[in-house]
Amino acid sequence: MSRHAILAALFALLPAAAACAQSAGNTASDAAPATRNPSHPDAFDETDTNNDGVITREEYLAFTRKYFDKLDTNHDHKVDANEVAHSPPMMERNLHSAEQMVGKWDANKDGVVTVEEYQAFANARFTKEDKTGTGKIAKPTRGKPGTAKAPPAPPKPNATKPKD
Repeated sequence: MSRHAILAALFALLPAAAACAQSAGNTASDAAPATRNPSHPDAFDETDTNNDGVITREEYLAFTRKYFDKLDTNHDHKVDANEVAHSPPMMERNLHSAEQMVGKWDANKDGVVTVEEYQAFANARFTKEDKTGTGKIAKPTRGKPGTAKAPPAPPKPNATKPKD
């Protein structure tokens, strides 16, 4: 597993910490209380172990080590892609993503998606992407489906010779 992939996995929980660190000029004691799930503290609060409103290098490295240990399910002090994919943090992330997907597809909000609900969602998505109303979606040259744009025109040759 590449070093970049490992680092990406290690930092997966830290976007909230980065956002808080950039926007927080105030200390933890004078910050407005946030509404959060008490069973899942945000990454900044979890990293700031002495609750002083800042994350030191030592706190940050301790947090990332703790996160690495969660990824290292066989406790051999090494991780590979398979181990990361099946680790509790990734399984929780996958479950959250799956819950969001089911929430979008589940028309009657009973917690399960029938093939009819899924096809109705797909039909609505196709209609949204069919910008021309022709019942067809053109292959995009770049960007998202349904946003096909003509390729840029090639530059015109310079009609005049450059001066020496």
